[in-house]
Formats: sequence, C-alpha cells, structure tokens
Amino acid sequence: DGIGLYPNPNNGIFTVKLKSERGTLTSFYITDLTGRRVYTSNEGNIDLSNGISKQLNIKLRNGTYILTAITSKDNLKTKFVVIN
Repeated sequence: DGIGLYPNPNNGIFTVKLKSERGTLTSFYITDLTGRRVYTSNEGNIDLSNGISKQLNIKLRNGTYILTAITSKDNLKTKFVVIN
C-alpha cells in the first residue's frame, strides 16, 4: 500500500502511482507549503487493489508541494519539488 511520485524533482510533468489493498481513490489534491490548494481532481471511485498510474502535466511555480490522495481507507501523502 502506498503512494509514489516520479520524477522528483520535476517540472510539473510527473507520474503518480497509488496502490491500496482495500481502498478506492475518490480524489486527490496538491497544496503548496502554505496549505493553499493549487490543483484538485475528483476521480470517482477507482479500485486501487491492482494499483494505478496517473500522469499529470500541471503548470506550477518553482517550489515544494504536497500531493494528498483521498481513498476510502485513508489519506496518502507525498512531498515533491518543482523546478522549471
């Protein structure tokens, strides 16, 4: 179970990998270090038992961000850096 994000650091183009034995992904969001949401995606209910990969291309300023995936089981978080 867990969350992965690569490459890290990146330029706003990156892949998120999620897997949870008993969970489904409902949404995820990205915040900057001040807690301001800079991106939100509602995913419905995606089964995570086999894992998923999602490629994102988001225009973000240079800095450190936190991606939070909301699942039916728990919240998964990972930190990443954007360098343009």
